[in-house]
Amino acid sequence: SLHDALPICLSSGTRLFDAVTGLSPEGQVAIHLRFCENYSIEEISVCLGISWDQADQLIEKTLLELRECLSKLGTSLSLMEAG
Repeated sequence: SLHDALPICLSSGTRLFDAVTGLSPEGQVAIHLRFCENYSIEEISVCLGISWDQADQLIEKTLLELRECLSKLGTSLSLMEAG
């Protein structure tokens, strides 16, 4: 399952891991494919059976949700991306 794959990309117990596991299952898949597996938007759209635009919007929406969640936890997504 995706939840089992997340620790490979993210360290379990981190704020980012906790934030990602709080996302919708489709959002988790999109983020995992985009940032852990380096899939293109087109590849993600095929995997999820949605249009390119829908995949792009899903990733943008999910990143916004992550930023909001991490902000509440006192962590910046940009700082975590730089790490």
